[in-house]
Amino acid sequence: MGRRAKFSVQQKLIIIKKAQTESIERLAQEYCVNAHTIRRWKRMYKYKGMRGL
Repeated sequence: MGRRAKFSVQQKLIIIKKAQTESIERLAQEYCVNAHTIRRWKRMYKYKGMRGL
């Protein structure tokens, strides 16, 4: 069995969009996720679009 995703694709997209204008560190605290994870989501979205999430 695989791990269940803590965040849906829609939630990740919201966080990625907010990260364009807000601090990733602050968003990481707000959503209880590692800042590195948000940066990885942004990179995957940039290169693979919705499939990357």
